[in-house]
Amino acid sequence: MSVIAIAQKNNIQDQVIGDSGILFEDSIISVSYEKVNCFPNIGFDQEVLILTFINRSPEKIKLSWQPNLYYNGICKTCEYPEEYTFELELLSNAIQTGNCDFFDQRFVVFSKFIDAAYKGNAQLTRISIENLTIQK
Repeated sequence: MSVIAIAQKNNIQDQVIGDSGILFEDSIISVSYEKVNCFPNIGFDQEVLILTFINRSPEKIKLSWQPNLYYNGICKTCEYPEEYTFELELLSNAIQTGNCDFFDQRFVVFSKFIDAAYKGNAQLTRISIENLTIQK
């Protein structure tokens, strides 16, 4: 088993949130997002980022990472690496993506409420992936 550690400062750029984008990409994996509106049966309507992970290698890999999520310019996850460390196994040449029906934090990132009944103003303004490791 080999482990590839990727340091945030050298390889992954802090992302300003657009309608879609790539959070990380190399010869092994790609992590991208698309901004979508979700309308749950219970709770407030919200805008989210749906993440997609693509394993480009012919081997199964295991990813580990910490998302840094900035709301109104303030990082809300930076001081909680234990709580916001996620893992994911991807089969060779596999694609996994999130959806509005199942809010798995590995694949769905809250951006803002879009429900007219909600009066708050928190909005995702930046996202970055920290301490990304890839195990083969």
